[in-house]
Amino acid sequence: MGIIDSLPMVKAVVSWGLDKIPEEYAKDSRVFTWKNFMDLGKNVPTKDVEVIMDKQKPGQCCVLIYTSGTTGNPKGVMLSHDNLIFNGTSMGIDILESAPKEEVIEPHLNRVVSYLPLSHIAGLQQDLTTLVLFGS
Repeated sequence: MGIIDSLPMVKAVVSWGLDKIPEEYAKDSRVFTWKNFMDLGKNVPTKDVEVIMDKQKPGQCCVLIYTSGTTGNPKGVMLSHDNLIFNGTSMGIDILESAPKEEVIEPHLNRVVSYLPLSHIAGLQQDLTTLVLFGS
């Protein structure tokens, strides 16, 4: 947050796990708690979301994942929309195809539990698999 003023292209900083943004950061309209961030979309019409989705192009950034810096300074990697959808879909197909036929659950009834935090790519991939294939 010490450099947020020098990052005019940053659209939002979303804090996971805080109920309230500390006062010194709350003055910046780009800083949200997770709940406040999720509340932003409650009244957005589906057609508006579809217009935005139609503008997405392969290779465009969807999310930045940062390491914790355990082997040095934290580092970020850009993951694209198409990268995440491909990996999430592939993982879902692997799950469905590897199950014995008598144990297959219809996709609309299937649920995947993410066992890693959202900030970890494996956790994000499982969340996307749930979203893409199973409609959760």
